[in-house]
Amino acid sequence: MISKQLPNLESLKKLCKKVLKNYPELKDIIIFGSFIRKKNNPKDIDLALIIQKYKVKSGTIGKITKEFDIFKKIDIEVIDSENIYLDPLFWRIAREGFSVKHNKFISKSAQIKPVVFYEYSLNGLSKTKKVQFNRAIHNTIKGNIIKKGSIWVPISESEKFKELINSWNLKTKSFEAVFMDKARI
Repeated sequence: MISKQLPNLESLKKLCKKVLKNYPELKDIIIFGSFIRKKNNPKDIDLALIIQKYKVKSGTIGKITKEFDIFKKIDIEVIDSENIYLDPLFWRIAREGFSVKHNKFISKSAQIKPVVFYEYSLNGLSKTKKVQFNRAIHNTIKGNIIKKGSIWVPISESEKFKELINSWNLKTKSFEAVFMDKARI
């Protein structure tokens, strides 16, 4: 019996490439969520199948999803390639999605920089602890401090920053945003 467990990224990409090759109506497979953000111990894998729904034969989507049954806890979303911009998942996929077909993050192709803004308070910490915390930010996180108590962090570093904040027992507020690297009009 095959053990159902979360795969490593390379074995998942290998399976996705095989599925893309076997189903030409499938335009791309996007990996997104905590697995691709490299969260410690992700609970599941999120995949988006980008497909031309009007060209799909009956039962094809079921066959495609069955290909992933060898792994446990895979959440598969089907998105019509003709209406992708109308799908509620579009911005999430644009921010953090990895295109298996193109072997790169969508944000790189779209020239956007997905970030998370954090506000935090160091009140109650000694001066020494505050210095240690700031060093930890500079040495481990590729973020930019906006002002005292606020930072923006690339979404790829957000899990690492959450772990750092949690290890210091700090309270935060956060929200996600997208920067355009090269604005075109």
